[in-house]
Amino acid sequence: MEPAVPKSDLEGIQRAGVAARIAGLSYYDNPMFFATVPTDTPEQLLDWHDLCCAWAAGWLHEDAGRDEALQRVLQMRHW
Repeated sequence: MEPAVPKSDLEGIQRAGVAARIAGLSYYDNPMFFATVPTDTPEQLLDWHDLCCAWAAGWLHEDAGRDEALQRVLQMRHW
């Protein structure tokens, strides 16, 4: 099954996450959490989840090695 959100869109959202970290925004400032996208079906909910994860992945990639406390949490076994 092909995702409804094109890979190029997810890559752009990931770059936005990188830019947000560089600008000093918090991990919890993820604008995808509040995106006005339909989430009525399981597929739509999964697409929204992909958007949230893409932004977070970019933010975390740019943050790598910067915040020791966050790095410790991410290395926890059950995170």
